[in-house]
Amino acid sequence: MTNSRLEELARRQRNRERPAPYNGKNDYVKIDQQDGREPIKILRSEYSALEATLKVAGKDVKEYLSETEEVVEGGRLVKLNLNECKMKRIPEEIGELTGLRGLYLYGNQLATLPNSIGKLTQLHILFLGGNQFREMPAFISELRQLEILEFMGNPATELPNYIVKLPELRGILVSKGVKVPDKFQGKVMFI
Repeated sequence: MTNSRLEELARRQRNRERPAPYNGKNDYVKIDQQDGREPIKILRSEYSALEATLKVAGKDVKEYLSETEEVVEGGRLVKLNLNECKMKRIPEEIGELTGLRGLYLYGNQLATLPNSIGKLTQLHILFLGGNQFREMPAFISELRQLEILEFMGNPATELPNYIVKLPELRGILVSKGVKVPDKFQGKVMFI
């Protein structure tokens, strides 16, 4: 799979149907932006989970949201970029961010992930490369909407067969020499 094909998949993902706004009590946190843009409204429950996650990354939640474009839609967090934050762990609270469609954890020091990430059933893009994973976390098989999986630069030598259960998976990026299930041979980009 070429880079242009992966870029096309990512572009189509950005243009997909937006998540439905939260229908419960309008319990939002409003974050004013310094540059005069519209304030960001995010569900209080998601704000708390994001705050716990960003704390581990050494980031302030209000600063992160005001500096990052297009991460909240309808009060739901849809994209979380924690690339190269030197994180050694991800808190369980991340599983409460159930509207996430893109999770970027490239270039940290992660060897494991919390099982709560398996609750992120709307996830379409997952970047886990440049970490310390010796094997693919088993909960990945629960991410039925996953389209792009990036797993380059980890010590793992093979991808498990359970990834064949991911019906929407269109592209996998892995390091050269990593063994991949036969079903995905044409969908893998070795780098």
